[in-house]
Amino acid sequence: LVWLLAPVKVMGGSVAAKGGLSTYLATLPSHMFEKAPMGRTFTVGQRAACFMYKSLIYGAIGFTMGIIGTSAVRAMATTRERLDPKYEQPSVEQPILKSGLAWLPFMGIGSNARYQCLNGIEGLLFQPCVPDSLSKVASVALRFVNQCSGGQMWIWWSGHLELTRPRLT
Repeated sequence: LVWLLAPVKVMGGSVAAKGGLSTYLATLPSHMFEKAPMGRTFTVGQRAACFMYKSLIYGAIGFTMGIIGTSAVRAMATTRERLDPKYEQPSVEQPILKSGLAWLPFMGIGSNARYQCLNGIEGLLFQPCVPDSLSKVASVALRFVNQCSGGQMWIWWSGHLELTRPRLT
């Protein structure tokens, strides 16, 4: 999952096939705030397209993982209930499809925007004038804050959507 979402930098030329969408995608920055390499510039349109493209990727991953994760939790709870007669499942559950649909915009818009900003800030931190140790500490702190804020946003978002419902028996 992390590998799919991480920005990449193509070294030594394009890996895209000639023509079509793959060639266009190869012209986009790896994140909105990426500094253009020497002899090249990124237009506002390319940066906006990068955000939209990453939104599609993040959204698709969010939808898929929302469905897989919710299904896995249900399967584990059902298995535990069968193996342990004393175990009682929680009185609420998340609908599988609704969970996937909730994760789609959460990841596609919210997480994508946070990571785009995070990459932009890190681009400023890792400059020759900033000591390497300070850059690394600041990067860890930023990523920690990002994780905590993302978790809090998910709690708000799922509550706003009334994602949990009474368990159907």
